[in-house]
Amino acid sequence: PWMGISMYPVDALLAERLGLPVERGVLITDVRPDSPADDAGLRGGQREETVNGLPLRVGGDVVVAIGGQPVSDSDQLISLLDLNHVVGDTIVLSVLRDGAEPAEEVQLVLEARP
Repeated sequence: PWMGISMYPVDALLAERLGLPVERGVLITDVRPDSPADDAGLRGGQREETVNGLPLRVGGDVVVAIGGQPVSDSDQLISLLDLNHVVGDTIVLSVLRDGAEPAEEVQLVLEARP
């Protein structure tokens, strides 16, 4: 199953640097046009910053849970998708938008990876 996002893991240091209210999650850096994520209204990064010497698009939504299960990093998000879902499933993502709490719930219909 595929959502159509590029992502970067959020840890305590990145969260502090970006002023995020959580210490774990997945920052959406880019949303592929006409993807499930785009259709669901997820937002990628709006500006570029240098993190650990590399450019990173920041300011996008932060995924903190999928189906009520907390997500601590991108590997866990991919594992939860692969183990628990198939193409055509509707999933509910809890996302922080613009660094604000509480998390918004966003429904997304998974598609096959192109």
